[in-house]
Amino acid sequence: LESQRTATTGAQIDFIENEILPRMSRFWSETLSVVPVEDKLILSTAELANRRYCGDSEFTEVPAEHLADGEADTDLLLYVSGTPSSRFCGPSTLAVAVACNFDSYDRPIAGAINFCLDQLELDDAGTAHPAIIDDNVDVAIHEAAHVLGMSSNSYRYYWNPETGEPRTDRSFRSTTVTCVDGVQ
Repeated sequence: LESQRTATTGAQIDFIENEILPRMSRFWSETLSVVPVEDKLILSTAELANRRYCGDSEFTEVPAEHLADGEADTDLLLYVSGTPSSRFCGPSTLAVAVACNFDSYDRPIAGAINFCLDQLELDDAGTAHPAIIDDNVDVAIHEAAHVLGMSSNSYRYYWNPETGEPRTDRSFRSTTVTCVDGVQ
């Protein structure tokens, strides 16, 4: 996110870093309890876009040290960007997110959130009405949920808590189904 700081994006980046992300982090830290990663969290290039980017080449390039050395005492790496993507940032899109690396149990261990900076409406002081701040925090929480597995991209990775086995057989296969509304 810092690499996208300019004279025109500084206030939005400060708002995300100082207001939105800490509140989102606090929410998920208080909500979830995970089995901690032992040793270091090391990402695989095989799951990255172009073997370098988390989620999409318009998002964050993963630092080389996360691929080689890893991060100690870390359960999830969340890469945050503010790319004004024409593919992802429309007039009603504040942010998009996706998981980009999984552990041996299919648990997301890395993901990216891209904030559409043009959609952040701030006043001259670089802040917003408390209701707007709350809405932005809710969007960030929602996007982090996608990274954490609450996404149609991740449903195939769910495990059966009763058997401890994957719900979907590996290797994955593509099938066509007809929904109750007739959509395939």
